[in-house]
Amino acid sequence: MSVQRSFPLHHSPILSLFSRMPKLIQKPFLLVLACVALVSFRLFSILYSEHYHSDHAIHVLMSYYFRFPEDLYFWGQDRLGSVLPMLTHPITLTGIQPIHATAFMTILVLLAGCYIFTSFLRTFYSKVIFSILWFFPLICFKEILYPAYTDSIQLLIIALIISILININAQQPPKLRYLLYFTIIFNLTGISIWLTETSLILVPLLLLFLVQKFPRDRKLLPYIFVLFGLTAVSWTYFILHAKGLSIPVDNYASLNTPYEAIELLGNIVADYSGILFSHKDSSYSGAAFLGGVLLLTIPFLLYRTEKDFLLTALLLTGLALFFTSVMSHWVYQNGNAAHYFIHSFYLIAAAFLYMLEKSNFKGVTMLRASLIAFTIFAGSTSISDELKGSPHSTLEELEQLKVNGKIAIIGDYWHSYNIAAMDPLHVVATPHDKSHNRSDILKNEVMRSATIYVINDYWMEEFPDTLLQYEHTLIRETSPEKKAGYTIARYRNVGEMKK
Repeated sequence: MSVQRSFPLHHSPILSLFSRMPKLIQKPFLLVLACVALVSFRLFSILYSEHYHSDHAIHVLMSYYFRFPEDLYFWGQDRLGSVLPMLTHPITLTGIQPIHATAFMTILVLLAGCYIFTSFLRTFYSKVIFSILWFFPLICFKEILYPAYTDSIQLLIIALIISILININAQQPPKLRYLLYFTIIFNLTGISIWLTETSLILVPLLLLFLVQKFPRDRKLLPYIFVLFGLTAVSWTYFILHAKGLSIPVDNYASLNTPYEAIELLGNIVADYSGILFSHKDSSYSGAAFLGGVLLLTIPFLLYRTEKDFLLTALLLTGLALFFTSVMSHWVYQNGNAAHYFIHSFYLIAAAFLYMLEKSNFKGVTMLRASLIAFTIFAGSTSISDELKGSPHSTLEELEQLKVNGKIAIIGDYWHSYNIAAMDPLHVVATPHDKSHNRSDILKNEVMRSATIYVINDYWMEEFPDTLLQYEHTLIRETSPEKKAGYTIARYRNVGEMKK
């Protein structure tokens, strides 16, 4: 049975990138992409964003302190695979500040993902629209730009898998290359599942595509399924071993009841509709989210049953991930936040733009104009949210506090890791002992320091003369003072309490 070529080979970015390198710099879209990415980096990067917080800071610290295999998951939990810190760690070994290395790796992942998705599109118009939506997203989907979340890496992996499948479908490679492609695909799927268990839905989708779309040589199927089995066993062992070294998170893998799933679907509309019409500060976010939901529904109204592998892959994967999030009890108990649906949004947005390129129905011009207006609106929500705040604090005023070249700090969870991540070589910090401590390495290093600076914001009203922390006695040596926006006092660590 022959397989119809549904997508031109030259649109597959993986194998054709280097062969086209001399021509790339001549393409106006790449100049637009570079400009869009640079402006986005200046606005939203953790180096500049006012939304920089401890969850981002922990990724920065993990990139500096990364240990294998202990740090295969986000500190203090057995979810969110540490792909970004692992990729960033070698850069930090060159002496580059971890916060700069993390920001660089984040934008690199974003650029790679955007490039592959836009390579699925043919027109300059569609590529630019998608790039703006990607780098200037709806306010409720801004998490795609930050290192604390795995969304950009997951979307990159999904785009890579679809791209390789397109190549297989179009090129009909030799048997060994055919098996090599599926080895890469299965391992990319394993990495995605390590990032988040939501990606488990990719496994049945891949098997479905394999059986239905790639009947090139049925004699190869047993080898591919053996290859799949070996890869599945290897990644299952890897993930279970990594989870065994981490702290379990309750209810993370549990499913919603049918009632909870229906309630979650209702809340997606009801909660944000209430925000939209309530005249609160977050109404902009509600309007943006509803606009995003509208964009997600349009492709299904326009979709035709034509045999187009790319369109099927984008729509089916986006829809599958959407309903996987709807069935997740973790999403339900965390208030069905919009960022859990980022994958579906971008997959279906790409499908919509792809269909729009092929459409010639009456009113398509008006639809394209509406899409431009929506894209401008979407970008304005995230830009205005970023510009209305103030930049996060720096270490300029804390420089004078260094003792023997290093500062040791105890503070609130949302302060301590932020400060430590700005310069891990010279600053070590940990939350106080009643807060959530995610790293014993940082805690032990702080408690070995003879001089410790205490920040009282959010957990103490006054600085006591004697403070007990992690079974150590701290004696206050200075009066409280303001430094870099924090209220701080110096304490002397006299050692562990006698039992």
